[in-house]
Amino acid sequence: MSSILEADRSLSPALLKESKSESKGPKNILFVCSGNTCRSPMAAALFNHRFSKYEMKALSRGLFASGGPISENAVEALKRYGVEETPDNNYSLHVSANVDSDILEEADLVVAMTSRHALSLIISFPQFASKVTSFANDIPDPFGQDVDTYIKCLSKIDEELTKIFCSNG
Repeated sequence: MSSILEADRSLSPALLKESKSESKGPKNILFVCSGNTCRSPMAAALFNHRFSKYEMKALSRGLFASGGPISENAVEALKRYGVEETPDNNYSLHVSANVDSDILEEADLVVAMTSRHALSLIISFPQFASKVTSFANDIPDPFGQDVDTYIKCLSKIDEELTKIFCSNG
């Protein structure tokens, strides 16, 4: 399996330059999906693992979160993908939460897992529309499926993170 973790890729020079500036660039990234138990927590965990050396941090939220734990298969997929847990990236303890104005206010960039998620965010929180984007390709929801499906989902998230945040992605 080829992954961003195995590649020698660098963060986009523009994003790196901006992230070190005190007033510009994304420092707080928010990933958003439906229930906040699969896609967005995997995206945040992978982002935090991959870009831990930069002054950037990712969190995740859902449009319809129920306060449940991260999916067991999401945790397993992250582990198999090589995303180690650390005190700053302790994804197995993640509890789903809904997106709200406070978290959107703190975010510098909001990345939705699908274009529909992005549209829903813009309609519900128009004051934050300029912060909202989505991956170029929608990430299908692996909820309730097997670990291999979660790994495939994580691989697609990996590809989309590369497109947004890496200079040669």
